[in-house]
Amino acid sequence: IFLLGALYYMYNPAHESFFPSCPFKSFTGLDCPGCGSQRAVHEMLHLHFGEAFRKNALAVLALPYIFLILLFPKTRRFLLSNTALLLIIATLVGYFFFRNR
Repeated sequence: IFLLGALYYMYNPAHESFFPSCPFKSFTGLDCPGCGSQRAVHEMLHLHFGEAFRKNALAVLALPYIFLILLFPKTRRFLLSNTALLLIIATLVGYFFFRNR
């Protein structure tokens, strides 16, 4: 994870061709919920949270949730429950429609 973080810190996915592009966007022309997340990670690592939010708001807003899952094992059961996973899916679908309207 450290090496991947260093890679995203040193190289901007918006300017480097070795980062993978989104196959969904290539095929449909639509942004999936993950589109822009590589660029958002690069911006967050440089502490440019506003720019990261513009690249992919969901990636920025999901960070606290991900940290809770990783750092507090006792919360995993609740945060990854069936109800939570249904809410995550609903959020992803809603974000997909919102960003492609």
